[in-house]
Amino acid sequence: MPAGGTAEDLHEPPGLLALYPGLRATEESDDRVRTLRNVRDSDALLVLRLHTTSSPGTDLTVAEARRADRPILEAHANDEDAVGRWLAGLPHDTAVDVAGPRESQDPGVYAAAYRTLVAVLGVWSTTDRGT
Repeated sequence: MPAGGTAEDLHEPPGLLALYPGLRATEESDDRVRTLRNVRDSDALLVLRLHTTSSPGTDLTVAEARRADRPILEAHANDEDAVGRWLAGLPHDTAVDVAGPRESQDPGVYAAAYRTLVAVLGVWSTTDRGT
């Protein structure tokens, strides 16, 4: 996260750190620094959108993941089947960067992505992935 822990819905420090104290903030307040580090520190990229909304941050994330030759899935935020199949095909120790447009850019995306991830990871965690 950017310095200060700020987010679209948490404008004042400590921002996200109040909810998720284990997150690490960058020294810079520029969202792009956080975006580039998330890609750098992950092995794959999952992009969830409800619409084909253009998002500068998401577009930067995808471009950087492509440059780094990361596996990428761009899926509809409600597509549990596609997300589940893709995740199941990754090695069990893969760090996945989950990205997508801001709620203000793609209304409803947060709830849809949350439901999909909870559904997929709930099933995923009970399947045999060689662990």
